[in-house]
Amino acid sequence: MRILSFGGGVDSSAILLRHLMVEDLGIDAVVFADTGAESRGTYENVRFFENLCSNQSLPFHVVSNNGETITDWVTKNGTIPVMAGGKHVCSKRFKGDVIAKWVKDSFPAGTKITYLIGIEADEQGRKDRFTKPKGDAASYEYPLMERGLTRQDCLDLIANFGLSIPKSSCVFCPFMSTSEIADMRRDPEAWATIKLV
Repeated sequence: MRILSFGGGVDSSAILLRHLMVEDLGIDAVVFADTGAESRGTYENVRFFENLCSNQSLPFHVVSNNGETITDWVTKNGTIPVMAGGKHVCSKRFKGDVIAKWVKDSFPAGTKITYLIGIEADEQGRKDRFTKPKGDAASYEYPLMERGLTRQDCLDLIANFGLSIPKSSCVFCPFMSTSEIADMRRDPEAWATIKLV
């Protein structure tokens, strides 16, 4: 079972577009882990690709962390979603763990699982930081890296299909750039969530 971990941003959108429009990457299902705090643009993009997959009979699943959003979690604990050393505990808790649970609940024990992950050819350092969870028997593929596709290649592919895809992250991600924070200020709902956190 080959599963695209779809984050709703440029990288995973480029993989999905490539699979649907350019070359068959053998994707059996797409899964989006909803943190409950993505930007309006990301949610619009998820809906677009969910419809596109539906039209092509590719299963697209939206999963979440038992009804708890990341906003609920950080406000309840009075913290921001970062571990000591600057690691994203949020990605593990609200994406990786949620997708792994969905896979475990959806497929018989022993099913061979391969995750397709969106990391660009010029992001070797990001791939090197990935640590496979203990007891994880799944395999991982990086279609963008394997094809030598950079960020610009992904943006070009997306633009060729007339799309514009925002960067995917929670609206209050502490790793956002200054320009990304400025973008969030233009969305009153996102800015209210940022102020709450």
